[in-house]
Amino acid sequence: MSFATPSAAAVPLVAGWFRVQVQLDWTAPGHYDAGAELPCRICTVATPQRDELGGPAHQACVQAELEARGLEFLRSLVASAAVPSRRPRPSVRTRRSVRPRRREAVAR
Repeated sequence: MSFATPSAAAVPLVAGWFRVQVQLDWTAPGHYDAGAELPCRICTVATPQRDELGGPAHQACVQAELEARGLEFLRSLVASAAVPSRRPRPSVRTRRSVRPRRREAVAR
């Protein structure tokens, strides 16, 4: 399996913008198939490299795809945090129109 290094997750560059870097470790023998070169699932250029599921893919293409997904996710978080709450505040009349219930006297 390949994992991203946790040291280079997301580094803020300018307010609201991020840089995402992913470095995959493909040193395992399962990431290379010397017998067949198949088209990469991302760029369609022939490659002997395989992803963790065994599909043909360049390491650089997979890293770029993961970086793009991470950047899109971070931008969506920034965008959702910038949207103000549109919940209206209750008016004074609304608060006063609701009367508290009276407690019934308990017969002893």
